[in-house]
Amino acid sequence: MEWKKKDLPLLEDKIKRLEQEVKFTEKLLEILPVPVFYEDTQGRYLGCNHAFGDFMGKREDEILARTIFDIVDSNTAETYYHRDQKMIEERIPNLVEERQMLHSDGTYHDIVFYKTLILKEDGDPSGLIGVFFDITARKKAEGREREYLERLQKLTYALSITQEAERKIIAMEIHDSISQNLALSKLRLQMLEESVESPFLKDELNKVVRTLDESLQRTRSQVFDLGLPILYQFGLDHAIRCLKENLLEKYGLNVAFRSTPLPDNLSDNFKAFLFRSIRELLMNVIKHARTKEAELLLTSQSGEILAEVSDRGLGFALDDLDIPHLSGNSCGLFSLRTMISLMGGRMEVLSMPGKGTTIRLIFPQDAFSEKSGYPERGRTQ
Repeated sequence: MEWKKKDLPLLEDKIKRLEQEVKFTEKLLEILPVPVFYEDTQGRYLGCNHAFGDFMGKREDEILARTIFDIVDSNTAETYYHRDQKMIEERIPNLVEERQMLHSDGTYHDIVFYKTLILKEDGDPSGLIGVFFDITARKKAEGREREYLERLQKLTYALSITQEAERKIIAMEIHDSISQNLALSKLRLQMLEESVESPFLKDELNKVVRTLDESLQRTRSQVFDLGLPILYQFGLDHAIRCLKENLLEKYGLNVAFRSTPLPDNLSDNFKAFLFRSIRELLMNVIKHARTKEAELLLTSQSGEILAEVSDRGLGFALDDLDIPHLSGNSCGLFSLRTMISLMGGRMEVLSMPGKGTTIRLIFPQDAFSEKSGYPERGRTQ
Protein backbone atom coordinates (compact mmCIF):
# COMPACT_ATOMS: atom_id res chain seq x y z
CA MET A 1 0.00 0.00 0.00
CA GLU A 2 2.87 2.30 0.83
CA TRP A 3 4.36 1.56 -2.65
CA LYS A 4 1.14 2.57 -4.41
CA LYS A 5 0.86 5.80 -2.44
CA LYS A 6 4.48 6.58 -3.20
CA ASP A 7 4.10 6.15 -6.97
CA LEU A 8 0.60 7.61 -7.29
CA PRO A 9 1.78 11.15 -8.26
CA LEU A 10 3.98 9.68 -11.01
CA LEU A 11 1.10 7.59 -12.26
CA GLU A 12 -1.27 10.55 -12.26
CA ASP A 13 1.29 12.62 -14.13
CA LYS A 14 1.68 9.89 -16.72
CA ILE A 15 -2.08 9.62 -17.18
CA LYS A 16 -2.30 13.39 -17.58
CA ARG A 17 0.38 13.38 -20.28
CA LEU A 18 -1.39 10.57 -22.07
CA GLU A 19 -4.66 12.49 -21.97
CA GLN A 20 -2.90 15.54 -23.41
CA GLU A 21 -1.39 13.43 -26.17
CA VAL A 22 -4.80 11.96 -26.99
CA LYS A 23 -6.39 15.41 -27.11
CA PHE A 24 -3.55 16.68 -29.28
CA THR A 25 -3.94 13.73 -31.66
CA GLU A 26 -7.72 14.22 -31.83
CA LYS A 27 -7.29 17.94 -32.49
CA LEU A 28 -4.69 17.24 -35.17
CA LEU A 29 -7.01 14.77 -36.90
CA GLU A 30 -9.87 17.25 -36.87
CA ILE A 31 -7.93 20.04 -38.55
CA LEU A 32 -6.53 17.77 -41.27
CA PRO A 33 -8.28 18.53 -44.58
CA VAL A 34 -7.97 14.91 -45.76
CA PRO A 35 -10.19 12.03 -44.56
CA VAL A 36 -8.62 9.94 -41.77
CA PHE A 37 -10.06 7.00 -39.82
CA TYR A 38 -8.87 4.12 -37.66
CA GLU A 39 -10.48 0.75 -37.01
CA ASP A 40 -9.89 -2.41 -34.99
CA THR A 41 -9.05 -5.87 -36.32
CA GLN A 42 -12.77 -6.69 -36.75
CA GLY A 43 -13.24 -3.64 -38.96
CA ARG A 44 -15.14 -1.52 -36.41
CA TYR A 45 -14.46 2.20 -36.69
CA LEU A 46 -12.87 3.53 -33.51
CA GLY A 47 -12.40 7.10 -34.71
CA CYS A 48 -12.44 9.43 -37.69
CA ASN A 49 -12.20 13.11 -38.50
CA HIS A 50 -14.77 15.51 -39.97
CA ALA A 51 -13.26 15.23 -43.46
CA PHE A 52 -13.99 11.48 -43.49
CA GLY A 53 -17.56 12.01 -42.31
CA ASP A 54 -18.14 14.73 -44.90
CA PHE A 55 -16.81 12.50 -47.69
CA MET A 56 -18.99 9.56 -46.64
CA GLY A 57 -22.01 11.79 -45.91
CA LYS A 58 -22.30 10.44 -42.34
CA ARG A 59 -22.24 11.93 -38.87
CA GLU A 60 -19.58 10.73 -36.43
CA ASP A 61 -22.15 8.79 -34.37
CA GLU A 62 -23.27 7.03 -37.56
CA ILE A 63 -19.69 5.80 -38.14
CA LEU A 64 -18.13 4.99 -34.76
CA ALA A 65 -18.53 1.39 -33.54
CA ARG A 66 -19.89 0.45 -36.95
CA THR A 67 -18.19 -1.32 -39.87
CA ILE A 68 -17.73 -0.67 -43.56
CA PHE A 69 -20.84 -2.79 -44.19
CA ASP A 70 -22.91 -0.12 -42.43
CA ILE A 71 -21.79 2.81 -44.56
CA VAL A 72 -21.30 1.49 -48.13
CA ASP A 73 -22.99 -1.08 -50.37
CA SER A 74 -22.40 -4.75 -49.62
CA ASN A 75 -20.28 -5.54 -52.71
CA THR A 76 -17.89 -2.66 -52.07
CA ALA A 77 -17.82 -3.41 -48.34
CA GLU A 78 -16.96 -7.05 -49.01
CA THR A 79 -13.99 -6.03 -51.18
CA TYR A 80 -12.63 -3.54 -48.62
CA TYR A 81 -13.19 -5.88 -45.67
CA HIS A 82 -11.29 -8.80 -47.22
CA ARG A 83 -8.48 -6.45 -48.26
CA ASP A 84 -8.14 -5.23 -44.66
CA GLN A 85 -8.24 -8.77 -43.27
CA LYS A 86 -5.48 -9.80 -45.64
CA MET A 87 -3.31 -6.95 -44.33
CA ILE A 88 -3.95 -8.08 -40.76
CA GLU A 89 -3.46 -11.83 -41.35
CA GLU A 90 -0.33 -11.45 -43.48
CA ARG A 91 1.11 -8.60 -41.39
CA ILE A 92 1.33 -6.31 -44.43
CA PRO A 93 2.63 -3.04 -42.92
CA ASN A 94 1.38 -0.60 -45.57
CA LEU A 95 -1.02 -0.46 -48.49
CA VAL A 96 -1.09 2.22 -51.21
CA GLU A 97 -3.52 2.06 -54.11
CA GLU A 98 -5.73 4.12 -56.39
CA ARG A 99 -9.43 3.41 -56.34
CA GLN A 100 -12.81 5.06 -56.89
CA MET A 101 -15.11 5.81 -53.96
CA LEU A 102 -18.66 7.05 -53.83
CA HIS A 103 -18.73 10.61 -52.50
CA SER A 104 -21.58 12.04 -50.47
CA ASP A 105 -22.47 14.17 -53.52
CA GLY A 106 -23.54 10.96 -55.31
CA THR A 107 -20.60 10.79 -57.73
CA TYR A 108 -17.55 8.54 -57.76
CA HIS A 109 -14.25 10.25 -56.96
CA ASP A 110 -10.74 9.09 -57.80
CA ILE A 111 -8.65 8.75 -54.67
CA VAL A 112 -5.21 7.57 -53.55
CA PHE A 113 -5.65 5.36 -50.51
CA TYR A 114 -3.05 4.75 -47.78
CA LYS A 115 -3.46 2.21 -44.97
CA THR A 116 -1.03 1.36 -42.17
CA LEU A 117 -1.14 -1.61 -39.80
CA ILE A 118 -1.11 -0.72 -36.07
CA LEU A 119 0.79 -3.19 -33.88
CA LYS A 120 0.61 -3.72 -30.11
CA GLU A 121 3.68 -4.03 -27.91
CA ASP A 122 3.65 -7.83 -28.36
CA GLY A 123 3.69 -7.40 -32.16
CA ASP A 124 0.07 -8.48 -32.76
CA PRO A 125 -2.12 -6.19 -34.91
CA SER A 126 -4.56 -3.98 -33.07
CA GLY A 127 -6.11 -2.27 -36.06
CA LEU A 128 -5.59 -0.08 -39.10
CA ILE A 129 -5.22 3.62 -39.82
CA GLY A 130 -6.48 4.85 -43.18
CA VAL A 131 -6.12 8.14 -45.03
CA PHE A 132 -6.98 9.06 -48.60
CA PHE A 133 -6.51 11.98 -50.95
CA ASP A 134 -9.09 13.04 -53.50
CA ILE A 135 -7.32 13.22 -56.89
CA THR A 136 -10.43 13.65 -59.05
CA ALA A 137 -9.41 17.13 -60.21
CA ARG A 138 -5.89 15.90 -61.00
CA LYS A 139 -7.26 12.97 -63.00
CA LYS A 140 -9.47 15.28 -65.03
CA ALA A 141 -6.51 17.60 -65.67
CA GLU A 142 -4.43 14.61 -66.78
CA GLY A 143 -7.21 13.56 -69.13
CA ARG A 144 -7.33 17.03 -70.68
CA GLU A 145 -3.54 16.99 -71.00
CA ARG A 146 -3.65 13.62 -72.80
CA GLU A 147 -6.31 14.97 -75.13
CA TYR A 148 -4.22 18.06 -75.92
CA LEU A 149 -1.13 15.92 -76.48
CA GLU A 150 -3.04 13.64 -78.85
CA ARG A 151 -4.26 16.65 -80.82
CA LEU A 152 -0.76 18.14 -80.87
CA GLN A 153 0.64 14.79 -81.99
CA LYS A 154 -1.81 14.59 -84.88
CA LEU A 155 -1.00 18.17 -85.88
CA THR A 156 2.74 17.46 -85.70
CA TYR A 157 2.42 14.40 -87.92
CA ALA A 158 0.18 16.31 -90.33
CA LEU A 159 2.81 19.06 -90.47
CA SER A 160 5.47 16.46 -91.20
CA ILE A 161 3.36 15.05 -94.04
CA THR A 162 2.74 18.56 -95.42
CA GLN A 163 6.45 19.41 -95.29
CA GLU A 164 7.32 16.18 -97.07
CA ALA A 165 4.74 16.86 -99.78
CA GLU A 166 6.15 20.38 -100.28
CA ARG A 167 9.68 18.99 -100.51
CA LYS A 168 8.58 16.56 -103.22
CA ILE A 169 6.89 19.36 -105.18
CA ILE A 170 10.01 21.56 -104.98
CA ALA A 171 12.21 18.58 -105.92
CA MET A 172 10.06 17.81 -108.96
CA GLU A 173 10.16 21.46 -110.02
CA ILE A 174 13.94 21.53 -109.73
CA HIS A 175 14.30 18.21 -111.57
CA ASP A 176 11.77 18.92 -114.31
CA SER A 177 12.78 22.50 -115.08
CA ILE A 178 16.06 23.72 -113.62
CA SER A 179 17.98 20.46 -113.95
CA GLN A 180 16.73 19.80 -117.46
CA ASN A 181 17.50 23.36 -118.56
CA LEU A 182 21.01 23.10 -117.12
CA ALA A 183 21.56 19.74 -118.84
CA LEU A 184 20.26 21.11 -122.14
CA SER A 185 22.44 24.21 -121.87
CA LYS A 186 25.47 22.04 -121.12
CA LEU A 187 24.76 19.87 -124.17
CA ARG A 188 24.37 22.86 -126.49
CA LEU A 189 27.59 24.43 -125.24
CA GLN A 190 29.43 21.16 -125.80
CA MET A 191 28.09 21.03 -129.36
CA LEU A 192 29.07 24.67 -129.85
CA GLU A 193 32.55 23.98 -128.49
CA GLU A 194 33.07 21.28 -131.14
CA SER A 195 32.29 23.74 -133.92
CA VAL A 196 34.56 26.49 -132.61
CA GLU A 197 38.15 26.61 -133.84
CA SER A 198 39.53 29.33 -131.57
CA PRO A 199 41.48 27.74 -128.66
CA PHE A 200 40.56 30.67 -126.46
CA LEU A 201 36.82 30.28 -127.10
CA LYS A 202 37.09 26.50 -126.64
CA ASP A 203 38.72 27.02 -123.25
CA GLU A 204 36.08 29.54 -122.18
CA LEU A 205 33.28 27.28 -123.31
CA ASN A 206 34.83 24.39 -121.39
CA LYS A 207 34.93 26.55 -118.26
CA VAL A 208 31.24 27.33 -118.66
CA VAL A 209 30.46 23.62 -119.22
CA ARG A 210 32.35 22.70 -116.05
CA THR A 211 30.45 25.35 -114.12
CA LEU A 212 27.16 23.99 -115.43
CA ASP A 213 28.28 20.49 -114.55
CA GLU A 214 28.99 21.54 -110.94
CA SER A 215 25.58 23.21 -110.78
CA LEU A 216 23.95 20.04 -112.08
CA GLN A 217 25.67 17.96 -109.40
CA ARG A 218 24.54 20.33 -106.66
CA THR A 219 21.04 20.41 -108.09
CA ARG A 220 20.85 16.60 -108.13
CA SER A 221 22.07 16.55 -104.54
CA GLN A 222 19.35 19.04 -103.56
CA VAL A 223 16.74 16.99 -105.40
CA PHE A 224 17.84 13.92 -103.44
CA ASP A 225 17.72 15.79 -100.13
CA LEU A 226 14.32 17.30 -100.81
CA GLY A 227 12.41 14.60 -102.61
CA LEU A 228 14.25 11.40 -101.69
CA PRO A 229 13.46 9.80 -105.09
CA ILE A 230 15.56 6.73 -104.25
CA LEU A 231 13.52 6.11 -101.10
CA TYR A 232 10.20 6.31 -102.93
CA GLN A 233 11.40 4.21 -105.86
CA PHE A 234 13.59 1.59 -104.17
CA GLY A 235 12.75 1.68 -100.46
CA LEU A 236 14.22 2.86 -97.18
CA ASP A 237 16.98 0.24 -96.98
CA HIS A 238 18.36 1.19 -100.40
CA ALA A 239 18.13 4.93 -99.62
CA ILE A 240 20.17 4.43 -96.44
CA ARG A 241 22.81 2.47 -98.32
CA CYS A 242 23.08 5.37 -100.80
CA LEU A 243 23.36 7.78 -97.86
CA LYS A 244 26.09 5.57 -96.38
CA GLU A 245 28.11 5.80 -99.61
CA ASN A 246 27.53 9.53 -99.84
CA LEU A 247 28.78 10.16 -96.30
CA LEU A 248 31.87 8.06 -96.93
CA GLU A 249 32.65 9.92 -100.16
CA LYS A 250 32.00 13.43 -98.79
CA TYR A 251 33.11 13.21 -95.17
CA GLY A 252 35.07 9.99 -94.83
CA LEU A 253 32.56 8.51 -92.34
CA ASN A 254 32.42 4.74 -92.56
CA VAL A 255 28.98 3.51 -91.45
CA ALA A 256 28.52 -0.15 -90.59
CA PHE A 257 24.86 -0.70 -91.50
CA ARG A 258 22.76 -3.66 -90.34
CA SER A 259 19.05 -4.08 -90.95
CA THR A 260 16.21 -6.57 -90.83
CA PRO A 261 13.02 -6.35 -92.94
CA LEU A 262 10.55 -3.73 -91.78
CA PRO A 263 6.76 -4.11 -92.06
CA ASP A 264 5.54 -3.64 -95.64
CA ASN A 265 2.68 -1.34 -94.63
CA LEU A 266 4.77 1.55 -93.25
CA SER A 267 3.72 4.85 -94.84
CA ASP A 268 6.13 6.68 -97.15
CA ASN A 269 5.82 9.79 -94.98
CA PHE A 270 7.07 7.89 -91.93
CA LYS A 271 9.91 6.31 -93.93
CA ALA A 272 10.97 9.77 -95.09
CA PHE A 273 10.87 11.12 -91.54
CA LEU A 274 12.86 8.15 -90.28
CA PHE A 275 15.43 8.57 -93.06
CA ARG A 276 15.90 12.26 -92.29
CA SER A 277 16.24 11.52 -88.56
CA ILE A 278 18.90 8.88 -89.22
CA ARG A 279 20.77 11.25 -91.52
CA GLU A 280 20.69 13.96 -88.83
CA LEU A 281 22.13 11.57 -86.26
CA LEU A 282 24.92 10.52 -88.64
CA MET A 283 25.67 14.17 -89.43
CA ASN A 284 25.94 14.75 -85.67
CA VAL A 285 28.62 12.05 -85.60
CA ILE A 286 30.50 13.86 -88.35
CA LYS A 287 30.19 17.28 -86.68
CA HIS A 288 30.75 16.44 -83.03
CA ALA A 289 32.03 12.90 -82.36
CA ARG A 290 35.47 13.31 -83.98
CA THR A 291 35.50 9.78 -85.28
CA LYS A 292 35.37 8.21 -88.74
CA GLU A 293 33.42 5.13 -87.64
CA ALA A 294 29.74 4.74 -86.83
CA GLU A 295 27.22 1.90 -86.61
CA LEU A 296 23.59 1.95 -87.72
CA LEU A 297 20.95 -0.65 -86.88
CA LEU A 298 17.46 -0.58 -88.38
CA THR A 299 15.05 -3.27 -87.29
CA SER A 300 11.55 -4.18 -86.16
CA GLN A 301 11.03 -5.93 -82.84
CA SER A 302 8.20 -6.42 -80.34
CA GLY A 303 5.83 -4.25 -82.37
CA GLU A 304 8.26 -1.35 -82.58
CA ILE A 305 10.56 0.19 -85.18
CA LEU A 306 14.09 0.71 -83.87
CA ALA A 307 16.80 2.86 -85.44
CA GLU A 308 20.06 2.91 -83.48
CA VAL A 309 23.11 5.03 -84.28
CA SER A 310 26.26 4.55 -82.21
CA ASP A 311 29.86 5.74 -82.27
CA ARG A 312 32.97 5.55 -80.13
CA GLY A 313 33.75 9.24 -80.34
CA LEU A 314 33.93 12.06 -77.83
CA GLY A 315 30.53 11.54 -76.22
CA PHE A 316 28.92 14.16 -73.98
CA ALA A 317 27.25 14.62 -70.59
CA LEU A 318 23.60 13.61 -70.71
CA ASP A 319 22.61 16.64 -68.62
CA ASP A 320 23.57 18.82 -71.59
CA LEU A 321 20.76 17.32 -73.64
CA ASP A 322 18.15 19.22 -71.59
CA ILE A 323 19.99 22.53 -72.07
CA PRO A 324 19.84 23.12 -75.84
CA HIS A 325 22.00 26.25 -75.87
CA LEU A 326 25.09 24.47 -74.50
CA SER A 327 26.22 23.12 -77.86
CA GLY A 328 25.10 22.49 -81.39
CA ASN A 329 24.97 18.79 -80.63
CA SER A 330 22.58 19.13 -77.70
CA CYS A 331 20.44 21.60 -79.62
CA GLY A 332 19.97 19.21 -82.55
CA LEU A 333 19.23 16.22 -80.32
CA PHE A 334 16.90 18.26 -78.11
CA SER A 335 14.86 19.32 -81.17
CA LEU A 336 14.85 15.80 -82.62
CA ARG A 337 13.75 14.27 -79.32
CA THR A 338 10.92 16.79 -79.03
CA MET A 339 9.72 16.08 -82.58
CA ILE A 340 9.88 12.31 -82.10
CA SER A 341 8.01 12.54 -78.81
CA LEU A 342 5.24 14.62 -80.40
CA MET A 343 4.91 11.96 -83.11
CA GLY A 344 4.36 9.24 -80.52
CA GLY A 345 7.86 7.77 -80.44
CA ARG A 346 10.73 8.12 -78.02
CA MET A 347 14.46 8.76 -78.16
CA GLU A 348 16.92 7.07 -75.81
CA VAL A 349 20.41 8.51 -75.42
CA LEU A 350 23.40 6.74 -73.86
CA SER A 351 26.58 8.80 -73.71
CA MET A 352 29.52 9.74 -71.51
CA PRO A 353 32.40 12.11 -72.19
CA GLY A 354 35.14 10.10 -73.90
CA LYS A 355 32.99 6.94 -74.06
CA GLY A 356 31.04 7.47 -77.27
CA THR A 357 27.31 7.81 -77.89
CA THR A 358 24.40 5.51 -78.67
CA ILE A 359 21.05 6.97 -79.71
CA ARG A 360 17.93 4.89 -80.25
CA LEU A 361 14.82 6.08 -82.05
CA ILE A 362 11.81 3.92 -81.19
CA PHE A 363 8.37 4.10 -82.82
CA PRO A 364 5.20 1.97 -82.52
CA GLN A 365 4.99 0.34 -85.94
CA ASP A 366 1.17 0.04 -86.05
CA ALA A 367 0.79 3.79 -85.58
CA PHE A 368 2.66 4.53 -88.81
CA SER A 369 1.02 2.10 -91.17
CA GLU A 370 -0.49 3.40 -94.40
CA LYS A 371 -4.00 2.90 -92.96
CA SER A 372 -3.46 4.69 -89.66
CA GLY A 373 -3.05 8.19 -91.09
CA TYR A 374 -1.40 9.41 -87.89
CA PRO A 375 0.30 7.88 -84.85
CA GLU A 376 -1.84 6.82 -81.93
CA ARG A 377 -0.70 8.16 -78.58
CA GLY A 378 0.22 5.71 -75.85
CA ARG A 379 1.51 2.85 -78.01
CA THR A 380 5.01 3.33 -76.69
CA GLN A 381 4.19 3.59 -73.06
